[in-house]
Order: sequence, then C-alpha cells, then structure tokens
Amino acid sequence: MSLLLACAAVASAAVKPYALAELGMSIPVLEGDLYDDETFKAVEDEYDFETKGEGTGELCWKIGGGVQVPMGEQFSLDAWAAYASVPYNAKHTLGYSGSETLDMGGTVYQYSFKGEGVVDIDITTSLVEFGGGVRWSATPTLGLGCGFEYSHVLGSEYTGTFSTSATTTSSQNSSTQEHDDKRKIKGDLEDIEKELRDTTESPDVRGFDCKPQDFFSLRIGADYAFTPSVALTAAYQLPLADHLDGKTLKGSLHRVTGGIRFTFGAN
Repeated sequence: MSLLLACAAVASAAVKPYALAELGMSIPVLEGDLYDDETFKAVEDEYDFETKGEGTGELCWKIGGGVQVPMGEQFSLDAWAAYASVPYNAKHTLGYSGSETLDMGGTVYQYSFKGEGVVDIDITTSLVEFGGGVRWSATPTLGLGCGFEYSHVLGSEYTGTFSTSATTTSSQNSSTQEHDDKRKIKGDLEDIEKELRDTTESPDVRGFDCKPQDFFSLRIGADYAFTPSVALTAAYQLPLADHLDGKTLKGSLHRVTGGIRFTFGAN
C-alpha cells in the first residue's frame, strides 16, 4: 500500500523541466607505462627505460536539459542528459639509456646510448552524458545535489607532435652522434597507435597504446536561485573509472564546472 501511495505521489508531483549550460575546466590525471610486448622484452636487459604520463586541463563546456520531480518539501529526484566537449593536453614520455661493448679482434669498443620519445597531443573529446540523482533544497534559494553520470565517447580528435632524440657516444675516440626528429600528427585517438606506426619506423612508438573509453562519474553540485526560473550552478565530477585506457598512457578525467540553469514553468 505504501508503495502505491509513493508512486501516486510521484505521478501527481509537479515535474520541473529545465535547460542547463556550463563552462569549466578539465583536470586530466594521467600516468605513463611501458608497452609490454616482445619488442621491449628483447632489449630490456640492454636498456633502462623510464616512462612518464602528464595531463593539462583546458576549458570545457556542456549543454543539456533535465527534469526534477519533487519527493517532498525539500527533496526531489533529478535526471538529465547533456552534450559535452572536453579538451585537454596529454603527454607520454619514454626515455631510455644503456651501453654495449664490442670486441673487434682484440680491440674493445664501448658505446653508450641515451634517447627519448615524446607524444604530446591536444585532445578534444565529445561526450553524450546521462545522469540521475537527488537534490536537497537546503533553503528556498540554495540547493545541493549528488548523483551518478555516465559519459559515452562520441569522438576524440587529437593534434600534436611526436618527437624523438637519441645520442650515441663511443668511449674509444669520444665521438658522439646525435639524432633529433619532430613531426606533426593528428587524427582520432582510437587510431593513434596505427598512425604512429605507419608514419615512422622508430621503436619508440611501435608500442604506443592509448584509447578513449566510456566512464562513470560522481557529480556533486550546488545551485543558487536568483528567481524561481534562473539559478547559478556549480559542480565537481569525480571519475569512478579511467577515461584513457592503454598499455602506455592511461588515466581519468575530472571536471569542475559552473553555469546557469533555466527552469520552465517555475512559479
């Protein structure tokens, strides 16, 4: 009986549709790793490898809409859908060093090697997002909300550079050979491993792997109403899973946003 009464109350509640627009900052948290395959296993005894992943946030935005269904004087259910564009910078650095000794008929040559490969890209990820949660009206003008959001990747375009540098030094005559190369790259992040493999023969990129994937977030927000229809919003989205998944570069995508919400038909 109580369940029927609750359902009847929800059905009779005044549903409040709204539109939302937000602007904020992406906060990528990335880490780098070494691709685990035969290419690197064959030389791991000869070289010392060091990897690093870095991320830098940029301005992001979101537009969408939703509905609030009152569940009492202070609580309401909240459901929304939105389109978001989330740019950020990602960098993966692979450094290596090592040495080799050759005995050429009694003459010993010793060589030392040191080099670095860097993938530095600006990524713009397009997301369609669906969420739901609960809103508490702390005061007539201040509301606090919490809910879960699912972000589905529509596309993840990148532009940037791939650069390599290497130094070989011979102890026999103290000669040094240096190599530097830098090229522009662009495309869809889904295909970056193939893009790098097809454009260079360098072993530094034969093992690069990084793919965007869907993820869930916990959204914590607040809003302040200037009028019954117009309110300012602020939110923080805490990722519950990685957005970038790969054997070399992976990590999550946090966001801090603020914006405006317009509620239709508000009294």
